[in-house]
Amino acid sequence: MEIWKPPVIIIGTGSAVMLTITDSRAAMDFLLMRCPGKLSLAYQTAIYVCGRSIADQKETAAAQEAFLAVLSDSEIAFDFL
Repeated sequence: MEIWKPPVIIIGTGSAVMLTITDSRAAMDFLLMRCPGKLSLAYQTAIYVCGRSIADQKETAAAQEAFLAVLSDSEIAFDFL
């Protein structure tokens, strides 16, 4: 799995003060388990692109971009490591 450059830090999600997302698999886990707004187009796109990135080890930058769109859409605070 290719590491995202730079990793994404999610700030203040529920019980976690800070969560670092370093690759498409971690992004997928966050999307499936912790992300609100699962019916949005941005969410559906991120699930698709992250899934493709996990399956063929490509499209890492596209997966990160789609993930960031979901965070922005859901008004989840984030920064970069």
